[in-house]
Amino acid sequence: MFDESPSAADYSKLGPDARAAAAHGLASQLASLGVDLNFAPCVDLALDPPSPVIAARGRSFGADPELVVSLAREQIRAHHAAHVVPCLKHFPGHGSAPLDSHLALPDITACWREADELAPFASLCNNAPVAVMTAHLLHRGIDPEFPASLSRAWTTEVLRERLGFGGVVVTDSLDMRAVAQRWSCDQAAAIAVRAGADLALDANNMPGAPRSCPAPEMIRGLFRAIDHNELTPETLRAAARRVDALAAFTRPRPGALGAANASA
Repeated sequence: MFDESPSAADYSKLGPDARAAAAHGLASQLASLGVDLNFAPCVDLALDPPSPVIAARGRSFGADPELVVSLAREQIRAHHAAHVVPCLKHFPGHGSAPLDSHLALPDITACWREADELAPFASLCNNAPVAVMTAHLLHRGIDPEFPASLSRAWTTEVLRERLGFGGVVVTDSLDMRAVAQRWSCDQAAAIAVRAGADLALDANNMPGAPRSCPAPEMIRGLFRAIDHNELTPETLRAAARRVDALAAFTRPRPGALGAANASA
């Protein structure tokens, strides 16, 4: 049983001592359970209060980029102290999206605020070691075909080249309908890795009939992409090197808090 922890919205209302206790308590508990990667903190801005997946669920620290950066830094430091890797999400910013990407593909072309929504990622993505999770969000001005999670324009050109992020990029879950309505998991995995992602995530978490483990199918998709010259072995090797470098931070060492040996 996990100890109860505050939502991001509730965390933002705590005093400094209570925030520190909450952040370190969460990170320490994860480390003690062998969890070495946490898909948090959420650095989306609460720009749309009725947002069905961010603000309305208390998943954002707030609408002010400076506040979000400050509170996220507290959580990042707590995770690092416990040798747990934090993951910033959902790049490039889900807080203004009018739809839940679990259910459909949000088009953020008209509502996304570049200066504000990129600010947390620009400020935090090089606080290594961190990972970044890309979102299933379509911006027709950046990439009219692919959502950010499958887009080279977003993953490589904006996140890696423009913001300078050299760490591990992980997609949001590829079984979400924003992606699954158009691409199978094997197709999506290959497109995502080709775009610059290192980890293609399928959390098998959508409601409905149980699915078999998607990993073998996703692996076959990567090999087919290589066979069709759509993906190079070096791309996979580069991704593996980034994942290995991230994992090295979590390996047990004398005096470390917890023995982190499993990912989640």
